[in-house]
Amino acid sequence: MPANDEYAFAQCYILRHNGLLVNNEVMIKEAILKNNIDNAEKLFTNQTMLEKVQLPDDTLTLPSELFMNCTLLTNIIIPDSVTSIASFVFKNCINLTNIYIPNSVITCSASSFRDCINLTNIYVSEENVNYKTINGNLYSKDGTKLVIYAPGHNEFDISSSTTTISNSAFSYNNKLTSIKIPNSVITLQNFAFSDCSNLIKVDFSEHTVIPTCDVNTFIRCSSSLKFVVPDDLYDDWIVATNWVSNASKIVKASEVTE
Repeated sequence: MPANDEYAFAQCYILRHNGLLVNNEVMIKEAILKNNIDNAEKLFTNQTMLEKVQLPDDTLTLPSELFMNCTLLTNIIIPDSVTSIASFVFKNCINLTNIYIPNSVITCSASSFRDCINLTNIYVSEENVNYKTINGNLYSKDGTKLVIYAPGHNEFDISSSTTTISNSAFSYNNKLTSIKIPNSVITLQNFAFSDCSNLIKVDFSEHTVIPTCDVNTFIRCSSSLKFVVPDDLYDDWIVATNWVSNASKIVKASEVTE
């Protein structure tokens, strides 16, 4: 780790590890942790050689930025004692392809897997009472709220059971260029599609009612972004609350050619 005091901090948690000294920094490849890590934020941040970690069985929380920028991390077992997965825990873990959420997890931050560009499957224990998996994505147990759309997907298909797209569900997804929102969706929460810099088309053409959104739902998306809406709802859509600021981006379905 970059400084002696940081390495000493890490040693409080690590039972043993296999690592190398690179540019006067200890770079860990494998580690077995000995103590509860609930308050060990950033414990492995920027450990770009880290491949394998064994977490303590008494872990309750995966704290913020725990494995951020661990670009070689491909797999990790989350103990079934964990109840909370904090923000940015796995941010930029670009080789992480699958993750398993145990039945004990109660809360999982939508930003937990930010920039995990190859993560295609977020599996959830069938015994978990809070979450479920649909097509590799994280949903509420009843399947009505899309919590996290796995950022490794190249195709985007929202389940027809979805009524709410949660806060930051698609945030910073640069693979996303176009998406169809099913008629079942009635709520688009704050920052749901924020910072999707390549998003140019959101298709609402099947909607029979105007969904609610927040002023920041589509903030910092592409300047070319268009919202395709049914012709018969167009006049109401362009003046609807929190849509009016995007009125110039709203177009009638009949005017769209592909």
